[in-house]
Amino acid sequence: MTLTLTGWNLLLFPVALQGLALFWGAPIVALACELGAIVSGRPLLLRLAQQLSGIACVIHPALWIATGAILWVAASPNPSPEDALPWTTLIVAAAGSCLTLAWGLTWSVARSRRGLHLALGIGANLCLKYGYWGAALLVAAAEPETIPWALASLWPLTALFLTATCGPLYLILRRSVDDWGRDYYRYAARTLGRWVLGTFLLPVFALGWIWSSYHRVANLFLPQLTLPSLLAAGLLLFAAILGGILARAEHPMRHKVLMVGLALTGILAGMGLFWALAEGLTHYVPGWTITTPVPYLLERLGIL
Repeated sequence: MTLTLTGWNLLLFPVALQGLALFWGAPIVALACELGAIVSGRPLLLRLAQQLSGIACVIHPALWIATGAILWVAASPNPSPEDALPWTTLIVAAAGSCLTLAWGLTWSVARSRRGLHLALGIGANLCLKYGYWGAALLVAAAEPETIPWALASLWPLTALFLTATCGPLYLILRRSVDDWGRDYYRYAARTLGRWVLGTFLLPVFALGWIWSSYHRVANLFLPQLTLPSLLAAGLLLFAAILGGILARAEHPMRHKVLMVGLALTGILAGMGLFWALAEGLTHYVPGWTITTPVPYLLERLGIL
């Protein structure tokens, strides 16, 4: 596989990365909030679950339309068997999106039919998670050496973190539309700050797993891998600090600059992780060539 991230590709890729993260992460964060609201009896947490599910209701149709358009334009007129799409995985993932929409659009009946609504959310998430891991298993069965499981786990864990960092920005964008009261927005912003604090440890754990698994078979001190990883780790820590400030703020919705900065920090951290992963695939996995700006930037800094 050959991919070059330059020009418009480089500018649009962070948007695509965040969209994919919300596709995966928004439904599970919203479902966790719904389950937490049922257990704790907190109506404000249930309202947060409803609002976060709205992200999924926007992202899922948009991402399927964009994917279809890309496949339509990029599809080969005479595809080889190796290029065949895993239709079963795609169908299950599409079913997950349909269930996500049904779940996100039926909050008006959720109170009277709580069990059915919860079943929709659980079914949606199970299908979406199969969509990712099913594809990974298919690739691993075909080429066992191309899917290191530590690397495969990095994406879903990072997606939860990116969803958490984007949540406060979504509150700002929806503030004048939903207007669910000062108490709700104070509670929601502080809760999402705690989500950031919790989820930033997940990609850190994945990075540690990657290091412990592959430091003997790959030069993880290679600057193209090490420096983007360190940058991402630093941004993860910075995002956690911002999330902690938000979680403890008396009036968190007044910290709009912090909330926007939190979303940008998350996107940049995700980009750093992707660049490190791309350079690792390029250097150590046959058949992969992903050209990133990392070598150019390191040359400009005099490191390479």
